[in-house]
Amino acid sequence: MKEQTKKMQSLQIPELVENAASTYAENHGITLFEFWNDALEWLFSERKKRNFFFYIASPKAKYVSLWISEKNSKAISKLAIQDNVTKNRVLYTALILFLREKAYL
Repeated sequence: MKEQTKKMQSLQIPELVENAASTYAENHGITLFEFWNDALEWLFSERKKRNFFFYIASPKAKYVSLWISEKNSKAISKLAIQDNVTKNRVLYTALILFLREKAYL
């Protein structure tokens, strides 16, 4: 993977979901950085297919620090403004829906 500029993001993630993300990354031989970016790119692709999209709010849980590419960080900001939601809601929705799509939740 080409070296990318990374941005840190903090997100409240339940332990069960955090474990599912780690398991997915381990099973696919990728880093968590790659996992987060794969989940976001999947969400961006799905969002382009629909005029209306439901976002999921992250529950009260411990904060987890994660790294995402600068490119995806900018895309999150753009989509959050476009759909009038928070950046964390975009990120959490990507996480949950991607893991559900891949049968890890």
